[in-house]
Amino acid sequence: VEAMVEAAKRGADPGLAIAVIPALLAARSVLRPVRDMRRAAQRLGSGRFDTRIEVRGSDELAGLARTFNETAGALEQSVDELREAEVRARRFASDVSHELRTPLAGMLAVTEVLDEEAERLDPDTAAALRLVSAETGKLAVLVEDLMEISRFDPRAAELHL
Repeated sequence: VEAMVEAAKRGADPGLAIAVIPALLAARSVLRPVRDMRRAAQRLGSGRFDTRIEVRGSDELAGLARTFNETAGALEQSVDELREAEVRARRFASDVSHELRTPLAGMLAVTEVLDEEAERLDPDTAAALRLVSAETGKLAVLVEDLMEISRFDPRAAELHL
């Protein structure tokens, strides 16, 4: 009996080795696309929106790769559109603030001159003048803030998704 067990062991070792090699090759061929997808997902997550996966075959992994590529393409397009909208918004803020500065400078000059004469005005007119002067000053601060926003460096605040 022991001789038969020993013979079976000796016969099983080469058979097991022969069976393990194809199993390892099959596992490697299945895991390679999964590793590629993991690396691609990491690149996409780090902001490389042009990342795509090579689609091989027509199995479930190929379908997953196609879906990944479609999603990455849609994300890339959305990010591009957001960046373009940000440029347009910045340009709009700059244009509006520039257009407001000239009339605002005139208003500030007039209210400053009138403020010097406020003591000679009747109380109601003087109060109205102080209100107009204060609100014109607030508007000037808002316009300067808008100018500052339009100059903000867009690279300083990258889009984090």
